[in-house]
Formats: sequence, C-alpha cells, structure tokens
Amino acid sequence: MPKKNDLTGQRFGRLTILQTTGKDKHGNYLWLARCDCGNEATVISTAIKSGRTRSCGCLLLERVTKHGECSKIKGTTREYKAWAGMKCRCFYKKAPNYKNYGARGIKICDNWMDFKNFLKDMGRCPPGLTIERKDNNGDYSPENCIWASAGVQARNRRTNRLLSKGKVTMCLQDWSELLNIPATTLIRKIKMLEFTEIRTL
Repeated sequence: MPKKNDLTGQRFGRLTILQTTGKDKHGNYLWLARCDCGNEATVISTAIKSGRTRSCGCLLLERVTKHGECSKIKGTTREYKAWAGMKCRCFYKKAPNYKNYGARGIKICDNWMDFKNFLKDMGRCPPGLTIERKDNNGDYSPENCIWASAGVQARNRRTNRLLSKGKVTMCLQDWSELLNIPATTLIRKIKMLEFTEIRTL
C-alpha cells in the first residue's frame, strides 16, 4: 500500500486506526479502528477521511441518550426538528431553501452547533410556533431568533408585499386580519384589479 494511503496510527475523531482489513467491492480500503470508548470497528477510508464516521457509533448514541430529542422509540421533538432544519437550510446545498439561507450567507452561531446550547437558549417551542429570525438578513443566534407564529413570519418575509389604501400602508397579512378576508382571497382580488387596470390603459 502506498504510504500516502496508509492510515495506520492516525486518529479521526474518536477513532485510532489499527490496521487495514482489505477493500470493499468499490475498491475503498477498510480499516480496523479502536474507539475511545474501547470498542473496535471496521470503517471505510472515504467515510473517516470525510468526517462522516468519527466513532464506533457511540457518539450518536450519546447524543440521543443525553438529550433524548431524536430517537426511533420516542420520535423527534419540535425543537430538534427546528435545529436540524436550520442546519440543513444553512449548510446543505441540495436543500430546497438553501438559496434563501446558506447561499445568501446566513450562518448559525458557533454555540448553536451543539443542540443542547440551542435548546438552552431558545427553550421549548410553544404550540403552533416555529423558529424565526427577527432580522431576516441576520444569522441564527440567541439575539436574532424567537419562536413565532405563521402570521408573524409572514410579516417578516423579504418578499413581503406592502399594500396601500389612502394613507394606510400594511403588509398583506395585516390587511387580511383587518378586513377579515383570507389572504388568498385578497391576492386573487388584487390580481383581478391589476388586470382590469392594465386592460383599460
């Protein structure tokens, strides 16, 4: 084996590589590694080099055991879903909303990369609310995040449309609540009015 591919003695996360055990069907080297917890495991070179594998499995088990927020038995809490969704939007380039978050430079504060810190700062999510950034150009951080209703979030969108009648200017959601008309109905009426005005020009 070329020396540059020899991982013997190297450390990756909690794993220390002991020796190679051959290759898998794709030609990737397999390695026997000892974990800090005392267990031994066979790992794939590509997984340990990329950081996907950092322990024998005890690291994931510890996380689930410590905060109990994500497990096959009890399910996933809303707080953990909010935290995981936040990370996905900011870091996973294939996520549907990445273009509105990570691609715009929206980040997560270092302290919140650990779920326990996120939960400590935000507390439990009240029913019907989700995480919201007060400044939608700002990062996810204790100073900029609250649990908010869908109505509050609708008012805080970058794409929010302001509508004026006389001297009063409000967003669509506020007009909807004031007039007691569903927002979808208002949008339809506005589009019909705009179409009529264009036809009369």
